[in-house]
Amino acid sequence: MRIVQIVASPGWGGLERSVVELSNELARHTHLKVVAPADATWRDRLSRQIGDVVDLPPGSRRNPVTVLNLTAALRRLGVDVVHAHAARTAEMLWWADRLPGGGPAAWLATKHNTRRRRVFDRVPLATAVSGAVADTIDRSAPVPVVHNGVRVRSVERGPRPDVFTFVAVGRLDPYKGMDRLVRAAAELDFPFRLRVAGDGGERGTLESLVAELGLEERVELLGHREDVEELIGAAHVQVVPSRSEGFGLAIAEGLHYARVLLSTPVGIAPEILPPELLLDPADLAAGLRRVRADYDRLEALFSETAAAQHGRFTWSAAAERYLEIYETVLGARGERREGEHLRR
Repeated sequence: MRIVQIVASPGWGGLERSVVELSNELARHTHLKVVAPADATWRDRLSRQIGDVVDLPPGSRRNPVTVLNLTAALRRLGVDVVHAHAARTAEMLWWADRLPGGGPAAWLATKHNTRRRRVFDRVPLATAVSGAVADTIDRSAPVPVVHNGVRVRSVERGPRPDVFTFVAVGRLDPYKGMDRLVRAAAELDFPFRLRVAGDGGERGTLESLVAELGLEERVELLGHREDVEELIGAAHVQVVPSRSEGFGLAIAEGLHYARVLLSTPVGIAPEILPPELLLDPADLAAGLRRVRADYDRLEALFSETAAAQHGRFTWSAAAERYLEIYETVLGARGERREGEHLRR
């Protein structure tokens, strides 16, 4: 089977990381090509096993010339199944299907976030990276959920820090909720340290907020770090304060590296964490106080939770599931075309 992965975003974040990881895993099992922006910063992260990396035609998703150019490029690649990631490429392929002769191949689209996008209601087949994302797609049939994976490496965890330590990992964007975590920390009445690993457009705002709340001695903004696994393991508690997540890579990583993981009910968190480890978005401080007051019990509870999820979020499992879905999509397209031929 000849597969193409197509994505329109050139930056490096959770979506792009998942496309790279899935593509690299699929390339071990099938003939795979990737269509991506010419300026994608992550192209060098793709495996050498991938057949071709082709430039995504520039232009608006609704521009007829762009859609025609994409259709022509996909036809030249001679693929069986096209896998679109996120709304822009899904919409481009939806318009391509309306061209004379139809689109260039069987296709499906994966939704990676919880923002409402009606195109996923109309594509031939939609998948979602979590149950929360699936709930935002309106289709008559159940939406297949294929979780992203996480690459795990061995990390030796040291002793607990002397000061009760929280850590949060993620891009410094408003939807990650780091600002409300800092505000919640300001309400705590016990000695603590909060370490935030990540960078982004909100860094200046967070620095000002930390200073405004007088937390310079307690809150560290660490910037981008390559040792997030060690940082997670060196804290008492990993906190995910996000306002919104599609999957939640930090949550999946926490299953492997954290002593205790607390999260707002976003992404995969409601699927895997017991209620006692879910934070009330309206009162994060209460959850932070609770985990400190009942730490040993919640540490044991999380240990049991992580053990129960062992091996669940792997890229090999995701690739295996998608290969099954590709066969289904390819078969459905063949049946549809045969029906159209018989009606002529």
